[in-house]
Amino acid sequence: MRPRSPSVEIPIADIYYAPSPDDIRETKELYLDGESPMTGDDLPARVLDDFIVYKLDTRQVLELMCDTESFAQGASGVISPIFVDEESGLDDDVDSSQSVISNKDSDVRVELSKILEYWWDPQLLDFHIWLRTENAWYRLENPSSSYRTQSRDLIIAHAICCTIYEASHDPSLSWDDFLEKAQSFASQDAIQYAAQSVGLSWSPLYAEDIIKNRTIIDRLLVTRPMSGTLRRSALVTELLANESIDLDSIDYGGSSDFELEEPSRPIPRRRVSNIEREVLKHEHPTFVTSTVNRVAKGLFYCSLLVAGEDPSMSNEPGGFDGVTRVCAPREHLATSVHYEDPSTITWGGSLLEYGAKRYKSVFLDGIEYSIGDHVALYHAGMEYNPPEEPWIGTIRFLFEDDDGKLAHIQWFEHGSQTVLGETASSQELFLLNECDLIPLSTILRKVSVQISIQGKGEKGIDGFDFHCSYIWDENQVAFLQIDPSATSNTQAKCTACISKLLQKDLLDPKRWPRGSDSFMAHGIEFHLHDFVYVNLASSAQLAIGQVIKFSTGSSGEEVLAKIQFYHKSDNFLKLISRSTIQFVKVSEIRGKCLVKCDNTLNLDGWIDDDDHYITNQKFVTCQICLEAQETQAFYKQQLASKPLRVMELFAGAGGLSTGFAFASTMRTDWAVEFSPSAAKTFRENHPEVTLYNQETNVLLEHTIKAQKGISAEPLKSLSDSDELLPEMPKVGEVDIIIGGPPCQSFSGSNRHRTVDDIRHTLIPNMISYVEHYRPKYFLLENVVGLLHFRLKGKQEGRRITGGIESGMVKFIMRALTELGYQVRVGVLNAACYGSPQFRRRVIFWAARLAFPLPKFPAPTHTVPSSMMKKGVTRMSSCLPGDVKIYHPQMHDHLKKDVYDAPYPPVTVKDAISDLPEFDWVNPCIMMKPDSKQKQEEIKRHRDIPEFVATTKPNGYSFVGFPKPTPYTHHPSNLYQAWCRREQGKVVTLQFTGSFSDCVVERTVMIPFERGADQSKLPSPLRSVTLSSGKKKPWDRPGTFERLDPNGFFKTAMTLMKPDTKSSAVIHPTQKRVLTLREAARAQGFPDHYQFFSVNTSKKDILDDIQRQIGNAVCVHVGRALALELQRTHLQNYAESMHVPDDKEDCASETGSIIF
Repeated sequence: MRPRSPSVEIPIADIYYAPSPDDIRETKELYLDGESPMTGDDLPARVLDDFIVYKLDTRQVLELMCDTESFAQGASGVISPIFVDEESGLDDDVDSSQSVISNKDSDVRVELSKILEYWWDPQLLDFHIWLRTENAWYRLENPSSSYRTQSRDLIIAHAICCTIYEASHDPSLSWDDFLEKAQSFASQDAIQYAAQSVGLSWSPLYAEDIIKNRTIIDRLLVTRPMSGTLRRSALVTELLANESIDLDSIDYGGSSDFELEEPSRPIPRRRVSNIEREVLKHEHPTFVTSTVNRVAKGLFYCSLLVAGEDPSMSNEPGGFDGVTRVCAPREHLATSVHYEDPSTITWGGSLLEYGAKRYKSVFLDGIEYSIGDHVALYHAGMEYNPPEEPWIGTIRFLFEDDDGKLAHIQWFEHGSQTVLGETASSQELFLLNECDLIPLSTILRKVSVQISIQGKGEKGIDGFDFHCSYIWDENQVAFLQIDPSATSNTQAKCTACISKLLQKDLLDPKRWPRGSDSFMAHGIEFHLHDFVYVNLASSAQLAIGQVIKFSTGSSGEEVLAKIQFYHKSDNFLKLISRSTIQFVKVSEIRGKCLVKCDNTLNLDGWIDDDDHYITNQKFVTCQICLEAQETQAFYKQQLASKPLRVMELFAGAGGLSTGFAFASTMRTDWAVEFSPSAAKTFRENHPEVTLYNQETNVLLEHTIKAQKGISAEPLKSLSDSDELLPEMPKVGEVDIIIGGPPCQSFSGSNRHRTVDDIRHTLIPNMISYVEHYRPKYFLLENVVGLLHFRLKGKQEGRRITGGIESGMVKFIMRALTELGYQVRVGVLNAACYGSPQFRRRVIFWAARLAFPLPKFPAPTHTVPSSMMKKGVTRMSSCLPGDVKIYHPQMHDHLKKDVYDAPYPPVTVKDAISDLPEFDWVNPCIMMKPDSKQKQEEIKRHRDIPEFVATTKPNGYSFVGFPKPTPYTHHPSNLYQAWCRREQGKVVTLQFTGSFSDCVVERTVMIPFERGADQSKLPSPLRSVTLSSGKKKPWDRPGTFERLDPNGFFKTAMTLMKPDTKSSAVIHPTQKRVLTLREAARAQGFPDHYQFFSVNTSKKDILDDIQRQIGNAVCVHVGRALALELQRTHLQNYAESMHVPDDKEDCASETGSIIF
């Protein structure tokens, strides 16, 4: 059933709509960029912007939401498509700023057919107003400038109604209570959005706003369907008391007690039979844990509930107030403050071991300052340092020289000056690996800084009472554990100086004390007979060779290595010796690799590790490294017998867990995925994992209630209400939590992002699992759009402005440090780790204090530097000060055109050239072929089969090879062999979906040229018919783009639509789009990996599978991250086992690339 229209309104006198001659008339044949034909009763969902409503016969302008049964109404406006989950089907790697501009170009102004009804969401999951024609659903955005006056009152009143309706869920809430709390409701954003859409400046809801719009509000409430509980709530009853309306007597077209599960809600492209779409509504509130809630307060529009607590009892202080106080005003300082230069400076006891001019303490005007004291300092030479915000540091040395009496100070940084920015605690400092010599006269006073190496200390109560738990490393964008020696108040030791010396040593190759058979470079010990990676100017990839001699250069200082070079065979893992021998500077050696003879027994698993190769040549082995490798293999075997237990949240189809399976010292034991189809795919491919097909919010609430002994309903599967889910793991059982929360709300490709999207809150929900389970390690993956996503922003049409720049990054790092975790953030590119797609992802690594924080994996495959630099400045510019997001591929000392790695890039051709070939049949509707084209087609299809790809009248179809079919040829490269190693002789999912005639014809006619798109089509295929019957040029740059066989897959698609902007999905050498298996290959899924759907119609099945593939974490990225974590775990274990000094370095460094 539908809510009735509010009333019958008369047309507005003497105002008429004059359509443009270029307006396109809405028909069933109208398809927008990326849309495909609907089947059955299915309707597309679209946005209607810059709209105006009028009578169809006279075009006289009407007030919004008139009774549709009184007279025929029409509307005009700019329309654009809405896809599943508000995404366009694009990966986020399309530059968001370009995406907005280019997508605007494809907007179409349309005259709608007759409006059949208006609709709004009774659950307030969407506060927009919708209308329906016989051809589509339309979500109303901004009225046209000429229509704002006529629509303003109703739009504002509707938004206020949303707030009233939300408040009415508390049946005891009175009118006075509502006015007092009105500004705290999440639906306040509806009012802000509505006000901006009609050109008003926004201000919070007040009583006078309700009074001013009371008549319309009452009318809307009367016609708005409510459950019996809401109708009888104190607020609604009081609001309508003066109207003498009996709400229980109103007929809403159904039962008197309205059910909220309304079957006709216009979910985009929804079908009643599509179980998958029914579940993907994000209807549950967001649950978090107490500390995460305290950090998140004031940062999110959507309400957060503390799991296991009564919401009405939650009064915990904290949260974002928009103000960061660094230090107290001068009038609040204690009396022991040196407002002027001290009159007397007298040394205390001397440190004889450091010489006569180093001292334990100093007296400034009689006040003693000692080594280890924390002080506030100020002098005019310091930059960006007003007097009320002095710098803070720790005294590491006190001494006197020709420059006077000095203190060696190691600095702290206030949280507001780190990546945390305005989300930082006002009393939290971070230690820096930076230090300076400061005149003693600049000391202002002592400061209380509680340093805790185990987590958060006590919060200060005075303006100069601080706490510190981490080192802030700006170069890595990381918060790291503090060295225990930094807390000493007696040692004359500067950890910043030590860190600088260590870094200098890493960049300064030198002979190792053992003698001429070894040297140190990049922190690694290299030996005679080691196999090494070498950076040669003549090679795009790192060369591989064996060290056969060390010598000294002509200067007598530079170390040279004599290298016997090997070259790789076609499969890249087998090395073949060659005669080339040359001396290289050891500074050009990038790392080690390990080699075995191919006649060695037990090679299983050897080539699965990075930097492992085989050869049929005999060679001398480095005994030191051999013993170290055997030791490492022994430790690895020990750890694999009791692997770290992994929980994956938002598991999807299992890309991340598939990658983590390559690390033998870890095992995924639990996975959570709320999509029934993706959950089925995960379960079928990972049967050993306990899978929860449920929302993370529901599971967190249930788990914490169970821990507290609070009774709760049994957990049930979303796909089968009769299936009871097992209990969640207990605290202490989970070692690692990994996952990538839904990315659509952050993606730059999403043209309809909203400030109150509930999916924003899934990140605090995910971090709440960290607070509850306290794992050793945590990994969060998402699109790069998250880096510059604004929290507390304002909605301006389709854009989010203002608010906290990079707010989500700041929240994540603040929440994790608050929980006692080290954390770093960086951007990885899938192409650098053996994937055939150029796909960047932001990665957050976190490790509980006392555990080492993993680094980002070094690249294994080369990528042109011009591609790696794409978007770096824009992504970095939104962070505080000079903070730059870390890219493992970006290194100042590497100036080559291609970034160093041992393997060449994996191309589109490398990935899919062995899969069965086929073409689509050209329907020839818009353009008839000439005789030459016919002959070419006949010749081509003697070898390549072709299939009809147009959607038939009886429904959607699979095009290609729906049944398993043989491969075209044997694997021709390592990537193909890797994908096929467990599959056999036939491949599955080698088919596409069907499309409209025009989409198929345009796809087939795209030339076989690199980067060819719709602009290369013949002119008859580049025109569109207007409502007047005339044709005009059809120009959508970036649509119908053919892939370059020697390039990368550009994006991972959740919709394989060739007519979607910026989506290159047409096969490089065949006349069709990519198949499901080809899309899976692009994401790194092996061919034995199968995909499933809980739906039954062919279109729903294909859409479900394509969405799973496109949303998955690239398997190669997951593998690289897992192996890096494994290296960290092994090194930590080796150190705990007290490896002898002569093997300790080698045990953790064999097989490594250093940058």
